[in-house]
Amino acid sequence: METITLHQVTCPNCGSAVMSYSALAQDVECPYCHQMMRNVEALTVKREVACASQIMPFTSSLQDFGQHLVNALVKRKYVPQDIFSYLNAENAMKIYLPMFVYEGKYHTRWSGYTEEKNSKDGTNEKHYIDGFVIKEFAVMAPAYESGQLPEELKQFAATFPFDAAAMKPFDLASAQEENVATIEANADPDAVWSSTVKKQVEDMADQAARNDAPGGISRFKQDTHIDIYSNGRLVLIPFWFVYYNYRQERYFFIMDGSGRKEKLTAPVDADQKKNANKYNIYYWILGALIVLGAVVAWMDNPAGKFLIGAGVLGVIGMIIFDRMRRKKIHNAAQEIRKEGAARFLGQ
Repeated sequence: METITLHQVTCPNCGSAVMSYSALAQDVECPYCHQMMRNVEALTVKREVACASQIMPFTSSLQDFGQHLVNALVKRKYVPQDIFSYLNAENAMKIYLPMFVYEGKYHTRWSGYTEEKNSKDGTNEKHYIDGFVIKEFAVMAPAYESGQLPEELKQFAATFPFDAAAMKPFDLASAQEENVATIEANADPDAVWSSTVKKQVEDMADQAARNDAPGGISRFKQDTHIDIYSNGRLVLIPFWFVYYNYRQERYFFIMDGSGRKEKLTAPVDADQKKNANKYNIYYWILGALIVLGAVVAWMDNPAGKFLIGAGVLGVIGMIIFDRMRRKKIHNAAQEIRKEGAARFLGQ
């Protein structure tokens, strides 16, 4: 198995492990606490670790990542209108995370009963049916266990789908030249399969069987056999991560290296949200009117139908009015954030 030298430095300030594929510079900033580590050569530990078989290259730049963050803050509802006046982003982390890929095929036999009405006597007759589903799968799971990463990034990466078309063969020389940052793959692939991935594949097989079976099936059963072609093939997947601050509160933004999937936490303007939702009380009033009308109608009072009709028409009118009003509020706030974003980006 081909190996690569992983240079690891433990930050003396926060204790986090800082790793990269190539030799570190004399002065390195910790991406977690942002403390400058001076003369890190004395702190460096070199470890030989297994090379990844494939890598998904970054197709987005740091500028792209920043633009995605700005766009997400502009579009998100109830974000304070002055956010770009106070936005303070910390240094973004550009990192490849080691992941295990499990590939194989599942064979699922299902069975159950359907009911059909007998045309002669009108009784329901149950019929036993069964079927068979065979599908290939490729599932990815984190190849690391230790707490070397921000928890938000670990959770985001754990649900990232495998994209075989985007993968490229791992080239050791290119990785060293690019100074590819990563962490050590220290998880056991068999343990990861047993603890998480096997259940995920079984759920996929169960869903595939239910989709194959006709609707309304009863006493549904399925039995799955899994053939594994690749039990924990090591690959590297790219991610961007940054913490940002607004009025001394900390939030985060994560994006995969291609910019297709992202996650944002953001502050909420309580006044803006309250203004958008201030007419919710009228929905409760109209709902109570409909319930009252139903009670009155049940008592054979003709006024009940009038109350129900008035309530229904009121709800429909309220929905139309409230949607237009909320849209106006959101659009106005978004335009203000767009202006702030343009100033923030120097446009």
